[in-house]
Amino acid sequence: MTLQSLVTGEHRSANNIARNAWRHPVQTLEFFGLEADTTVIEILPSTGWYTEIIALYVRDQGKYYAAHFSPNAAQDFMPKIRGLFEEKISSDPEHYGRITVRSLNPPHEVIIAPRLVPIWL
Repeated sequence: MTLQSLVTGEHRSANNIARNAWRHPVQTLEFFGLEADTTVIEILPSTGWYTEIIALYVRDQGKYYAAHFSPNAAQDFMPKIRGLFEEKISSDPEHYGRITVRSLNPPHEVIIAPRLVPIWL
C-alpha cells in the first residue's frame, strides 16, 4: 500500500480527497519521514483527515496512536469532536481497527503510549 493509493482510496470521502490539492499529503508525510514501520502519535487529529492515510499506512508494520481531546475536556466542542472521530474509526474496523486512542488533557491526562515520556517545549 502506497501513500499515493491511500490519499485517493475508496475509504476516503470525495470532500476529503478534494482537499488533497491544498494539503499535499504525500509530500507532507514524506517530508516528515513517514515509513510503514513507524510508530505515529497524531496529536489532536480532529475528525481524522490525516488519520485516514497514516493509520492505514502504518497498520501492518507500525503503530498509530491518536492523542485526542479528552471526554473530560472543559470546552464543549472537544468531547464532540472526539466523538465524531471515535464514530469514524469504530464504524470501519477493517481500516481503523488497530488504532489506539488516548486522551490528551494536560496536566491531568498525558499518557499516550507505554514508556513514552511527554516533553512540553
